[in-house]
Amino acid sequence: MSGLLNIDWAAFHFAQIEWLWALLMIPPMLFWRRRQHAARSSARYRAYADGHLLPHLLVGAGRQRSPGAGIWHWVAMWTFGTLALAGPRWDYTEIVFQQPDRSLVVLLDISRSMDVDDVAPSRLRVARREIEDLIEGRGEVRIGIVVFASIAHTVAPITEDSAALRRLLPYLDSSLGALGGSRLEAGLHEARRLLGLGQRQPSNATPKATPNQRGVLLISDGDFDISPGLEEALQTLAREGVTVHVLGIGTREGGPVPVIDANTGDRALLIGPDRQPIRSRLEAERLQRLALAGGGLYLYAGQRGDNSRRLLDAIRSEATVNADAESRRIWHERFYLPVALMLLMMAPWWMRRRRPA
Repeated sequence: MSGLLNIDWAAFHFAQIEWLWALLMIPPMLFWRRRQHAARSSARYRAYADGHLLPHLLVGAGRQRSPGAGIWHWVAMWTFGTLALAGPRWDYTEIVFQQPDRSLVVLLDISRSMDVDDVAPSRLRVARREIEDLIEGRGEVRIGIVVFASIAHTVAPITEDSAALRRLLPYLDSSLGALGGSRLEAGLHEARRLLGLGQRQPSNATPKATPNQRGVLLISDGDFDISPGLEEALQTLAREGVTVHVLGIGTREGGPVPVIDANTGDRALLIGPDRQPIRSRLEAERLQRLALAGGGLYLYAGQRGDNSRRLLDAIRSEATVNADAESRRIWHERFYLPVALMLLMMAPWWMRRRRPA
């Protein structure tokens, strides 16, 4: 009741004001109803006398009896129903969305070198275990997964669905890389797209920093070529609010790179031009430089659980509330008031229908 007495008329409006056009139906309906009433009255009297005699026989013939209260009852119900559809409202609650953006894209190297077993059972399986630990302890951090070799694929968009991410883990292996080689640039490009940074900016534009912190976790042995401009691209990501962390997997001694025959499933070793098995080693210094350029942590896949905790703690501490947070005005709908009046007006009709004959 207090809401009815304290209407803010300055804020009063209709959510769907176009419904008020339905009120224009009332005058023609009244005119039609009056004509119908007059026609029925004349037809009733003509049963007893000719039409040209009626003006002389009827007292007060110039004043036809009103169609009755029924038509006005219908007009009131039509008006209240129309007002309900139009959605009257006059007060609101202001809600400010200040949820920090805690998003992490896992950039997983699935090139052949990740099948090396210098860390048991293999580099790639250790990487999957680390991702599983991240999913397990992610809390409010949303995670997406991108795999790359010579080309990159998004296997999971940024999501809060931990169960869906876990179901994908067994399928992350080197067979997803159709071609040999490892191109980090392709993976970074796909990660940028996933984070909403896919629009290419002019070369002379200054990247705009964002108050929300997003991150990329590169999981690799570092066995790829560093192309010119890669470190600069990571620095640009850092200025845009995307921190690049790196998790190194493998040993400095390394091991031979295995290959699996797709037809027979037999395991063999990858042979180089010198007819000797190709060995892959952990390029720790290279990965550390990338982490430094990206403004993130460099971690080594050692004790299970510790890496995920440190990384998630870093993301949570870096994520801040957006100073330009989005606000939304939630209006208090009052359509139920004309609906209640319409139902009250229908009560006598229901009572007559239920009254025994």
